[in-house]
Amino acid sequence: MAEIAIRIVSPRKMAEIINPRVKPKTVHKKEPVRDWAFSLLTGHRVLVVFWMISITIALYLLQMWIWPNSREAITIFEKIWAWLSIVWITAVIPGTFGLMGMLRYRHPEKLDSVKPINNLVSF
Repeated sequence: MAEIAIRIVSPRKMAEIINPRVKPKTVHKKEPVRDWAFSLLTGHRVLVVFWMISITIALYLLQMWIWPNSREAITIFEKIWAWLSIVWITAVIPGTFGLMGMLRYRHPEKLDSVKPINNLVSF
């Protein structure tokens, strides 16, 4: 049985092997656009709060449209279903931490002083 040797080649080397005359061009991505900031109030934070409030209002309106009338639970199944409807409260804790993380996020202020690296990085 013959053994096969596998050689791992970087993308740049592969491009040179396939077409040795063409040198690959280095592509630099544009840095993220910085939003406005006024002390602790930033454009990102305003957008996060706006979307959170808007989506919450939209969900309540959708709920009112789907179930316009409500009545008291009578059977045991209806009572269990009514008590299980408060399970949504369990999402408050991770949701609060997620909102705090989104509100704390800011783009780095010193992006201009960072020079691009020559090595290709792939995750």
